[in-house]
Amino acid sequence: MPKGTSTSDNPKFREIQDLTKSGVNDGISQDSHRTEYGSLEDALTIIRVLGRNAWMFVIDIAHAYRNLKLRQQDWRLTAFRVLNLIIFDTRLPMGSRSSPFLWMEFIR
Repeated sequence: MPKGTSTSDNPKFREIQDLTKSGVNDGISQDSHRTEYGSLEDALTIIRVLGRNAWMFVIDIAHAYRNLKLRQQDWRLTAFRVLNLIIFDTRLPMGSRSSPFLWMEFIR
């Protein structure tokens, strides 16, 4: 499973693990983990209903998926070998088909 680091606008490095080509997603149904996000039209409708006293805000949660623990029986799906060590992830990874779905279930 490809692994590496990535940078963004800030000087911090972040670990990336590319699960898109690992086969992990092959066992995850697209239909059962479909994620639907609210639209701009949905937000405008709520604002019209609430009127001038409506408050809006945005929350950007750093490393959102990484805040959720994987079930122990799923750790093996994120395992990789470095030298003679087997390393596995215990947190919800980026790139997993189910990560957006599970995150949205958590915040609802």
